[in-house]
Amino acid sequence: MSQMTVTKEVIDDPKAFAKFQASQDQLSSALSRLLVVSENYPQLKSNENFMNLQTQLEGTENRITVNARGSTRRSSSIIRPSDGSPHR
Repeated sequence: MSQMTVTKEVIDDPKAFAKFQASQDQLSSALSRLLVVSENYPQLKSNENFMNLQTQLEGTENRITVNARGSTRRSSSIIRPSDGSPHR
């Protein structure tokens, strides 16, 4: 977009006025899109935060699973003497 000064000549010239009107329409459209984005920003931000939380939860679940598997492997490798006390 460019700057346009509206003079009496522009108002009286149909082609120049049409160009001015087109510029105004572009500006209005850009401002409308900006307004929509700014109105939806909290929702967009909360969606981003939710996605981050989901990723963190997946990582936590994976660590729990890995540790649980490791605990199972370690406990199955414990040698138990005949009196029942655990020894390695």
